[in-house]
Formats: sequence, C-alpha cells, structure tokens
Amino acid sequence: MIWFSNGDCSGLEPRLSQCSVYGWGLHDCDHSEDVGVECESWFINTTPQPHWTEWPYLTAFAPPNPPINARARLVGGSSSREGRVEIYHRDEWGTVCDNDWDLIDSLVVCRQLGYDSALSFRTNAFYGQGEGPIWMSNVDCSGSESFLSLCNSTGWDISSCGHHEDAGVVCSGNCEI
Repeated sequence: MIWFSNGDCSGLEPRLSQCSVYGWGLHDCDHSEDVGVECESWFINTTPQPHWTEWPYLTAFAPPNPPINARARLVGGSSSREGRVEIYHRDEWGTVCDNDWDLIDSLVVCRQLGYDSALSFRTNAFYGQGEGPIWMSNVDCSGSESFLSLCNSTGWDISSCGHHEDAGVVCSGNCEI
C-alpha cells in the first residue's frame, strides 16, 4: 500500500502527518517511486556518565536551511524525556541559563526533540551543572519556533549566568521524530 503521495511539506512540520497531502492512501504512482530518509545518530546522556543512550536525530525534519546550532539534547535526567537542556553551537555542546526560563521555552525544546509537549520546566541546575559555554540566556520563545535556537535571547555566548543556573525540562507524550 502507498499511503503518502504528492506531499507538500514546508519543513517546519513536527511530523510527516502534518504535511499537506493529496489524500492518505490515494496515489498515482507505484513502488518504483518510493522515497526514504537518511538518519543520523547522536548521543544524549540520559543519566550521569558513563552511561550513554543512542537517540535518533532525523535530519528530514530540519528546516530547509537549519541554523548550525539547531541541535539540542537533554542530559542528566532519569529518562530520555527529561534533563538539562544543552544546545550544539560552534562544534561544542553548551547549556542554557534559566533566566526567564518558562514552560513555553520548554515546550519548544520538547517539540524540537520530537515530544508532544512539555510537562514542566526546571531551574537552578536541577539536573546537575553542565560544563562548557552557556550558549543562551534570557530565552523568550513565542511557542511557534521549531528550534530553541530560533527563540529570542540575549545572543550567543552572552550571559552573566553560572552553571548553577542551568535550565532543564520534563517532556511528555510519545517521541515521534
């Protein structure tokens, strides 16, 4: 069965099912025209080191020209649904300061990672203090962003925060990448 034909995605949809489509199960093609996606793997530290869990990152859902710093991960939580928020920028993982951190900012991170929603947000390095740069501070998302890196903030690597102020999230729902 061919389920998806003549699909039209902008690249901002969190799921393939949210793209415009000719009609589910309606098609004018055969299996010689099947398409696929190429996935990468990256790692999320879901518990304190040395345990690492491989987590899929589906490049097909990145916007057409995603910012280099678009990747995010959760570190130090008891499951893959929670942890300290870390952003990849300039070839290095760094944290996010909890100044002005709220549920809307958390929602953007959770959706970026493929979850349905955010259950709560955490402050004061609830999941432990990170290392390296504090990439973002005073994050102010509207809720419509696909990536945390697209939210307003004080700018990259501009922060008066210490790692005792690292932000965290608890995501909810199924992870559908």
